[in-house]
Amino acid sequence: MTVQMNMTTIIVVGITALLSTALPVKANTNYQKSLTTELMTEPMSAGIIIAQDTQENSKPSARRSYIGVGGGIGLSNGETGLSDGGLAILTRIGLTDNISFHNATVFGDNTALMIALTVGTPIRNIDSEQVVAYPFIGGGVNLNTSNDFKVDPLLVTGVDIALSNRFTATGRVNIGFGENKTDVGLLLGVGYSL
Repeated sequence: MTVQMNMTTIIVVGITALLSTALPVKANTNYQKSLTTELMTEPMSAGIIIAQDTQENSKPSARRSYIGVGGGIGLSNGETGLSDGGLAILTRIGLTDNISFHNATVFGDNTALMIALTVGTPIRNIDSEQVVAYPFIGGGVNLNTSNDFKVDPLLVTGVDIALSNRFTATGRVNIGFGENKTDVGLLLGVGYSL
């Protein structure tokens, strides 16, 4: 009985050592101890599932948030700062890998604050699986802070392009549906990741 138990322990420790060198796992002794304990108390397939889950979760997240500066270019003769253009502050707040807030403020004669909930799809580098581009579309509100404060519906579409781990270029087309006119503006900028 003792010989059989010692042989089982040697086999489990050997498989644990093989798994820890064959699969990319962080050098965390607490994790290795828990993996060894689970392999000793659970069937062999449980240890393999644990190691596979660790490997699958290593994909980089697309939930990048940033704040940046840029410029707005008015593409229509509308009612708000969106169509006037000017200096812009651009933000993205990543809620999940596919859902974000893409907000912008365009300063000018008629300052416009745009808040939009967007849905996007991360495009990843095949080798590194890093997100290289993030096209998105969504809707929200265009707040006009001129003399007569207005809240108009907003449609936004664009793309975020990763320049590095810290910097993201963004290009957006915002369409604000005003009471009498439709405002269209192009926003271009660079953001710093938070």
